[in-house]
Amino acid sequence: ERIAIRDHTRVSHAVYERSTGLEYRFVPEGPLVRNDEWPGVLAALDASDFDFCVASGSLPRGVEPEWLGELLRRLRRLGLKVAFDSSGSALREGVKAAPWMIKPNVEELADLCSAPMDDLVAQRQAAERLRHDGVGQVVISQGAAGVNWFAAEGAWQARPPRWLRERFSASRSRPRQHAPGGPADGEAGNAALGLGADRLRPFLHRELRADPRTAGLRRVHFEGGGR
Repeated sequence: ERIAIRDHTRVSHAVYERSTGLEYRFVPEGPLVRNDEWPGVLAALDASDFDFCVASGSLPRGVEPEWLGELLRRLRRLGLKVAFDSSGSALREGVKAAPWMIKPNVEELADLCSAPMDDLVAQRQAAERLRHDGVGQVVISQGAAGVNWFAAEGAWQARPPRWLRERFSASRSRPRQHAPGGPADGEAGNAALGLGADRLRPFLHRELRADPRTAGLRRVHFEGGGR
């Protein structure tokens, strides 16, 4: 459902320069959401009939992190499974609502936990603390290095194919601004879709039985009996 506000919806665009291979992204300031426009969002959610909700991206101007936290708690009270992806103060406030899943990248997780998150052990320990505090699953995106997924059933690593890793690494070296809201938001949505349709578990079992030389997904076992 489309919810009307008085301010304009921003339009972000990218320009690709063929002669140099450089990509430039233009991301204008987002709209201002006023206090009298928030209830429309809550009313639309209360009237909706669905099982999952993906809340991703940065907060629009005029929306405080505390409001986001209350929104996520409201979604939980409605019985929804929330896949949450944000950063900074919004991520810190949203985690307090114990969403079903969060999807930070390495830098966002390090900021959330006030500690480096460059290795798998540190990420696993952070994920365990977050899950102890009520977060259901922690999915950590790492760019060309793929995704680390921590859940009650275990931990998995997924790596993109070599051609995609090389393309991503090359694009990272190009001068450009932050993405206007694409790949990371898509990861959160795709993860929710896969789990919501009960398609993840058969996929994991199929991939883990595949040839280890070609499978892009593997289960991670930790020493000391932990997953």
